[in-house]
Amino acid sequence: MNLSFKAGGKLPWTLGDDYITFNSEKIYLKDIQQMAVYIPSNFLVVGSIKLIANGNYYRLIYPYSQRKDGKLAIDYIKEKSMIASDVLSEELENKEIRKVCSNCNKTFCYSVDDLIKNSKLIESAGAHATMALANQAFGSQLTAMQSANQSVAAENQIKDYTRCPYCGSHSVKVLKDGEEISNANENFSVADELKKFKELLDSGVITQEEFDAKKKQLLGL
Repeated sequence: MNLSFKAGGKLPWTLGDDYITFNSEKIYLKDIQQMAVYIPSNFLVVGSIKLIANGNYYRLIYPYSQRKDGKLAIDYIKEKSMIASDVLSEELENKEIRKVCSNCNKTFCYSVDDLIKNSKLIESAGAHATMALANQAFGSQLTAMQSANQSVAAENQIKDYTRCPYCGSHSVKVLKDGEEISNANENFSVADELKKFKELLDSGVITQEEFDAKKKQLLGL
């Protein structure tokens, strides 16, 4: 299988035998947990394939002119990823995704909706940044500054779900449904962690700014 897709203004992607290449990243078909598709009905709209793979969200776009290849890609992905449902919806199910960190051995979770919201923030930040550059070159400085501020505001809300929120490590893996781990974090609580960092703050080991940043991280703010 070797199908490549490119819709105007969207990132190109290619479907190979066992993985999808998208934005310089390989999405292995065996890691796909959910898939939702939208089939374009006319040349004014594009088709989309939304994927949850290895705990991450991806939105692949293909143009109406490639609708036949798009259908081939959808059928192939469904077959190779072993997605059980015979009927593919247009929206992903808002399931909880759990991950465990191999560095600190702690678990954390987030939802599919969290991933989609994060993806929209990334797109918004990029769009406002592009607009800021365009306005700086050809428009008003005031408009450029407003767009830049909007880009920064969106970036500040983006979360990195590929990292452990406790130690920052990228060494995390998705826990399958019903999979449990026997580790030291069974009695762990956010309150315990906050207490520990408050003691470090009171003893002068960390600053107030560092404590506030860790507090936001632990609470997922």
